[in-house]
Parts: sequence; C-alpha cells; structure tokens
Amino acid sequence: MSFVNNICKYILAALLLVLSTLGVVTGSLSTAMKIHVYSDGSIVIDILHHDRVENTGVKEAYVQGNLDVGDDYYELAATLEVATFSTCTPDTCMYIEGSMITTTTSSSELFELTTMLVLNMWDSRGNALNVSVNPLNYKLNISSLRALLSGIVELSATGEPAQILEYASMLNKSTIEQILEEANITWITVNTFTSEINEHGKVKYTFELEINELELANMLGVNTTFIKEQYKTMPSTTSRVFFYSNTTNNYAEISLRVNKNINEHLEHMVDVYNEILTQIEIALQEISRTTGIELSIEGVKPVLAILEKFTDNFTILNSRGLFVLELKENTLTINITTPRLIKKNARTPADTLIALYNLAKDMQSELGIEELLNTTVYLIPENGLKITRNGTEVEQVSLGELAELEVTTLTPTPTPSLLEQIPLTHLAIVAGAVLVLAAVATLLARKR
Repeated sequence: MSFVNNICKYILAALLLVLSTLGVVTGSLSTAMKIHVYSDGSIVIDILHHDRVENTGVKEAYVQGNLDVGDDYYELAATLEVATFSTCTPDTCMYIEGSMITTTTSSSELFELTTMLVLNMWDSRGNALNVSVNPLNYKLNISSLRALLSGIVELSATGEPAQILEYASMLNKSTIEQILEEANITWITVNTFTSEINEHGKVKYTFELEINELELANMLGVNTTFIKEQYKTMPSTTSRVFFYSNTTNNYAEISLRVNKNINEHLEHMVDVYNEILTQIEIALQEISRTTGIELSIEGVKPVLAILEKFTDNFTILNSRGLFVLELKENTLTINITTPRLIKKNARTPADTLIALYNLAKDMQSELGIEELLNTTVYLIPENGLKITRNGTEVEQVSLGELAELEVTTLTPTPTPSLLEQIPLTHLAIVAGAVLVLAAVATLLARKR
C-alpha cells in the first residue's frame, strides 16, 4: 500500500506548499494605490504591492483571478500555477489529475445539486488508481428537509492499488448500515446499494441514500426555518474545477457562475454569515460549559463587520475586476483591480470618495491595520473632471484626505458653428463669389 500512502503524503505536501506561498514577510518593498474617478460617481481602485518573502517552500507561484459582473449574474475564474523545489526519480514521481463539474438549482420546493467527478492518480512504476463519480445527485424537498442522494461510482486500479479493489468489492448495503449504526447516525437511511465487478476488475457502485436534514438540524440545534429560507433563496450556480499535480508542479483552473445580482447576493450572504456566526457562538459556549475548553470566533467578527459596511454603502457596477499574485525569486507581487464601485445614492464622485475614506477608517480601527489612512493614493480623473483640495488641483493625497476632496466637471469649450470657424476674409470671398455667379446667371437668362 506504499502507493496510496505516498499519494496521501503528496496531497498533504502540495496543500501545505500552496498554503505557505506567503511565507515569511521580511520587509515591504512598496505599495502603490491608484483611484480612477469617473463622472458617473464611480471609482476603480488599483493596488500594486511588493514584498520580500523567505522560507516559502515554493520556487515560483502565479495566481490570477477574474471577476465579471453583469446585471443578474457574476462569474469568477481563476488559474493557479505553483512550481516547487522538489525533484523526483522514476521511482518517486507521482501524478494527480482531476476535474469536477457541479450545478445547483433551487425553487420554492426543491433544491438540487448534481456533480460529476473524475480523479486519476498514477506513478512512474505503473501504479494507478482511477475514480469517477457520474453522476452524484442530491434532491432535497425544502418543506420537509428530506433528501435523496443517489449516484454511480466507479473504481479501477493497477499495480499496488489493485489491492483496494479487493476490499471495495466487499462493500454492500448491510456493511454500510452497520457502520452507520455503530456511529449512531440515524438521519441517513440506505435505500439501495449495489456493487459489481466487470471482467476488467473495475468496481461499480450504484446507490440511493435518504438524508433527513430535519433530524440533523434538530440534533445540532440549528434553526430549521433559517435553513429552509436559505435553500429557497439560493441562486443557481455552475462551477468547474480542473487540477493537475506532480512532484514539481501544481496547476489548477477554477470557474464559478452565480446567476444572481452580485450586490443582492453579497447582502444576503452577510445576513447568512451573521446568523451562522450566532449559531456557532451558541455551540462554542455550550462546548466551553461542558468541557472547559475555551473556543472563540472573535477574530472573525471585525472582518464580517467590514464586509457588512461595504454592502451597506457601496454598489458594484457591471464591470470587471482582477487579482494577480506572483511569487518569483523571493519577491511577492500582488496586483488588485476592483470592479467599478459607487456609493449608494451618490450624487457626485466626491460622495464615493468620502465613503471610501470612511471604510478605510473603519478598517484601520477594527482590523488593526496601522497607518492605513497614511497610504498615498494617486488620483486619475476621467477626462472632463477636476479634483481639488482646498481649491488646489491635486494628483495625489493620502487615504485620510479623501474626505477633503472636491470633484468638479470642467466647463466644456463651446464648439463654434461652421460660420464661426471660417475667418471673415474667407466669408467675404465666398459672399463675393456667390454674388458674381448670381450676376452671371442673371445675364445669361436675359440673353436667352
């Protein structure tokens, strides 16, 4: 079983490498912030940050994320590439490749989730393990909170992992029911579970389980009315994931489309997170009371508070945002371009700049980001706009001075009429030429 053990160790190592990408910050090199100001009152914020980092365990890394915002949808797409310092020999090289597609739909009565998954793992010695789930379907009756989970799972293997198939073929309905009973899991009922092995040694499972979410919620003390509302209002989504890993490189592509207005969805999710946070606090208090172990989520509250203030004060307009993280030669570069943001009910661009100042002030105090308001900001107004502070036009200020700015629209220079664009001497010549031609035309008419 060394192949399986190596795979597990490799997955853990790859995860740790990705999570440790930020490494140890040894000194900030620079941070530049630009604010593009538009006549409709909106702004776009550009942030470019450089840091010197050490001990990342990663040779190079590149992450790019894109946000595309439309009227009634938004899409997130990201790619990730990580190169490690690891090397391998023919006996130690291992590879993982997988893809997953998930869709969700919801109505007043039914929530449905469908997933298709393919996972392939192999090494240089002919060992391989392949898993496919096609499909995995979850259908929930929202009123009763009862669901059916059904699916088809196929396993195949060669080399050392082929031993797994011997145990996998022994799995049946009775075995699963016994496992659930021993774990005191009463909210799952096995309706059907069959397994078969074809002539190539591939194992195929077909199953249907009944999930009683109502019973589970009551066991956990969760508000079932809250759960039902979340299912009813959940937007339809489509997500795709592809990833590839070997000993030296990791690559992933991720995309998510949410069919709902991003501002409505963010406001809704803030309410959801607040409710979940309340439920978690109650559970942690009970754990602390019964076990004496002190657990706290106080660190999450300020972040959620800032997100709530953002949704209360800003609207994201139809536009695109960008996030890029690059680690190369121990230098970490982060570039963020926000989509277009506007203060709710803003009458001028200055209203949005004041709202941004207030948000930055809250972030400095609640998140403990020291000197945030001292950050230098470069102002880039749209053509036709003028930004001043105390009557003087400015191109850069600190975040703390945004509330002191005025944004005015430059009076456009009147466009002269066609006659105004022609010099008087030219008008005289033209007028004379017209008179001469008229006189000639008159004489010719008389001769006839």
